[in-house]
Amino acid sequence: MAFDLLIGVPASAWSISLVLLDCVGVIIAFLSSLLAVRLIAKRDVVGGCEACGYDLQGNESGTCPECGEAVKATQ
Repeated sequence: MAFDLLIGVPASAWSISLVLLDCVGVIIAFLSSLLAVRLIAKRDVVGGCEACGYDLQGNESGTCPECGEAVKATQ
């Protein structure tokens, strides 16, 4: 009670703000995990660079134009 009177904010306002902060943290964690899954899935594209996921269909140079990684020959 003394802590609430010292700051001047009721305890219920603190608990509401902490719940909102938790919700924001959960949303950020969820969005970052979606981004990670999407980036991993992008690298698994057939005909894509193994290092960066760039689409290499039609590339005949032997190197990825996006990251410079050597490209394995596909048959």
